[in-house]
This record gives sequence, structure tokens and C-alpha cells, in this order.
Amino acid sequence: MQALEREALDRGVRRVDLSASLPSKRFYDVLGYTTECAAYIPVRNGKRLDYYAMTKTLDEDR
Repeated sequence: MQALEREALDRGVRRVDLSASLPSKRFYDVLGYTTECAAYIPVRNGKRLDYYAMTKTLDEDR
């Protein structure tokens, strides 16, 4: 992830927005991402796909 974030910075990206599944949320928490909200996408048969909208402002000093 550090390499991906460094590449993003090198390309001028200053903020990363992503959708994290429930199992992956802790992974992104540890990396410094902030949870903006919990959300879901309706899928077939009345089921839904839950996820978290997360963001991180990238730091030039990393």
C-alpha cells in the first residue's frame, strides 16, 4: 500500500477515496483511512452488499 500511495502522490493525487468491504475495513483503519459512512448496494433477492466509504489524505512526507 505504501508503494501505491507513493505512486499516487507522484501522479499528483492528494486524496484516496475507496469502498471497503466489512472484512477489509480494519486493514484500511490501520493504514490511516477514515470511515466517512457505512452504505450498501441492493443486490438480487432482497440481499445487499454492505461496505464503508473511506478516505485518506496523502502526506508528502511519507
